[in-house]
Amino acid sequence: MSKAKILKAFLFLAAFMGVSLTACQSAPEQSVETETAVSPIDDATEPATLPTEMPVQTASEPRAVMFSAADGETLSGTLYGAGSTGIIFSNMNQGDETAWQGLPEAVQENGYTALTYNYRTLGRSAEERAQKMEDLRAAIAFMRSEEITEIVLVGASVGGSASVKVAVEEQPVGLIVISSPMILAGLEITADDLQTISSSKLFLNSERDMFGTTPDSEMMFEAASEPKAMLFYSGSAHGTGLLTGEHQDAFIQQIVSFIDEIAE
Repeated sequence: MSKAKILKAFLFLAAFMGVSLTACQSAPEQSVETETAVSPIDDATEPATLPTEMPVQTASEPRAVMFSAADGETLSGTLYGAGSTGIIFSNMNQGDETAWQGLPEAVQENGYTALTYNYRTLGRSAEERAQKMEDLRAAIAFMRSEEITEIVLVGASVGGSASVKVAVEEQPVGLIVISSPMILAGLEITADDLQTISSSKLFLNSERDMFGTTPDSEMMFEAASEPKAMLFYSGSAHGTGLLTGEHQDAFIQQIVSFIDEIAE
């Protein structure tokens, strides 16, 4: 090969390498970002972390509540469940809210909201008995503030008498009166009261109530407007005493079934 051809080949090779080298050097270095794909299964199975020192309270757990009467008196109670129908339990005069043992829980299990509460006083004067109507009105107002749309009143002994009197003005969807006297100073129930209440009514008692209220239940049933029902249990248990004896299960079932029939 001649020197001219060798020189020409050398120059061509040098030019080619120079262009390649320049191209490599001038191209900016690019960083490649990679994304890590998240598996929806892995993400869904990631366990949620909850603070162990603060247990989460659910709507089904009973909770202590406070509410005020129209005169400013503060009352305490316990709220069960979260249904749109609310059942308010009014105590016997000498009892407190715990006397309804088992019944609020049974009502809750059927999808209703239950409220038990304590009266401001256990006094027996006509004025103190009349105050029980104010306490019940406060309980009704509280339940309505909890977005309860239908109310059922359940009362034992003096609590039943107060429930009848308040039902005249409130017209709940249901009224259950247990071992309640018809004539009681401060809470006198008249035939007109019972005729005015258009709600479904259930009168419960023992066949030989120890405080003599069996005839009262019969008189109230006779005077009451329809719809109404009455049922007596053997023995002499009074009011919430029916929750502690041989009729406990049947007594609870009767009340829950009555509520089921009238609640929408």
